[in-house]
Amino acid sequence: MTKSVLIYGGGQAGVKLAKALEEVASVTLVSPLDYYEVPLALPRNLVEPDFAQRALVPLTEALPKARLIQGQLTGFEEGTGMVQLPNGEAMQVTANVSVLATGSRYATELTRAQSGNRDSRIAQFQDTAEALQQAQRILIVGGGAIGVELAGEILQDMPGKDITLVESSAGLLPGTSRKVAATARDHLQKGGVTLRFNDRVIEPAFGETPAGGVAKTAAGEELPFDLIFWAVGGRPNTSFLPPEALTGEGRIPVDDLLRMQGRDDTYVLGDIAALEEAKKAIYVNSHIKVAIKNIHATLKGEAPKARYKAQTGNDIMLVTLGRNGGVAHLPGIGRITTGWLIRMFKARDMLVGMTRKALKLVA
Repeated sequence: MTKSVLIYGGGQAGVKLAKALEEVASVTLVSPLDYYEVPLALPRNLVEPDFAQRALVPLTEALPKARLIQGQLTGFEEGTGMVQLPNGEAMQVTANVSVLATGSRYATELTRAQSGNRDSRIAQFQDTAEALQQAQRILIVGGGAIGVELAGEILQDMPGKDITLVESSAGLLPGTSRKVAATARDHLQKGGVTLRFNDRVIEPAFGETPAGGVAKTAAGEELPFDLIFWAVGGRPNTSFLPPEALTGEGRIPVDDLLRMQGRDDTYVLGDIAALEEAKKAIYVNSHIKVAIKNIHATLKGEAPKARYKAQTGNDIMLVTLGRNGGVAHLPGIGRITTGWLIRMFKARDMLVGMTRKALKLVA
């Protein structure tokens, strides 16, 4: 009989893993959404909503051979998941191998939707683009990749806006080299973006998005805005497990085979895995490669052997600053600011074409 794999989470880790396994196992994917959103495309989707037509892939197209369940994982115990369906009903699901890849929750659902369908998500992007066009004073909270890339997109597509970016640390882009961060800082400042470091917004409250007002910061500054975007880091989406099963940060302890501690039949990938590394999309691809090998072995009744080494201290990052270029730190090369190279790798289409090709769709 065909062995079964149950994957919880329709983000990068869940969908790419399901695609790799659907030919060799009976794969079921559980996701609260009916589509896969290329995560790196978010800043472009916000200013160019038509771009989302390709960046949001219906799961039925991405995974034609998998069983799809639209629902939210609310509990997981002894290899059995409890899933709440959109109509409020609950169902129990289990398989030979389970994979937890539920990702992160962000300050607002504009950053990463937790419910809804593809049409409603595209409409959300259209509304945001219209609001950006109408707004003159734009406040971005968070100087990580999303905040920096969004500022770069607005500078290119909507010149003349008054943009302020507030970051709680001493500089942009934690998780990469300071040379790369300084290049991004110089680009944004040259474009007229006001950068405020070592400060944080306390009003409006975390995640609130009033239609205009005056933001107050911990340092006592008042920042008038017409539109506010929260680009702060996500929190692990692990409420389906009891607190005692999680680390202090809310992540799931794993061994170096990427198995949930105490369970040989359950793997953990992506943001929710308690690994000593920054949470970057590029690392998730490495998680997937290890998981594929080990799940194949588990399904065969063999001992998994592929081990994952956390990317501790790895400065790798590629950040766009509009569709014409950006800045990157790549292994063995260091800082790259050549526009054509970054445009070719990412800025041109935010990796949407590459992702669609990997899913065997028309690029």
